[in-house]
Amino acid sequence: MLSSIIWTPLVFGLIGLLVPKRFAAWVAALGAVITLGLAIGVLAGFDPDGGMQYITDVSWIPGLGVDYSLGIDGVSIFLVLLTTIAWIPAICFSAIRGTDRPALYYLMLLAGETATLGAFLAQDL
Repeated sequence: MLSSIIWTPLVFGLIGLLVPKRFAAWVAALGAVITLGLAIGVLAGFDPDGGMQYITDVSWIPGLGVDYSLGIDGVSIFLVLLTTIAWIPAICFSAIRGTDRPALYYLMLLAGETATLGAFLAQDL
């Protein structure tokens, strides 16, 4: 579930490159709203007394000791929710303001959301 929260914005940013320019903002907004929905889903199943939850720990590059390790606790759940909530008005304001290259702009904006969420959910920085 945490992997879905992290990678959904980037996937929608890449989809935004494939649609006509006038739809790039809509695709970005849809990706941000879906990401918020996923975060709310995690919150709904979150046990406040449970410590680290939704743990994912996969050996990614064993020879180098690189792992893909995610988890969420009481502090990071609020940071994830704050991030997913804040990105929606940022995208909406950007859509109103307009940009020269909207598909690339929204890709970078959603890549920023992916990076921020990854930083809050990573367990082995």
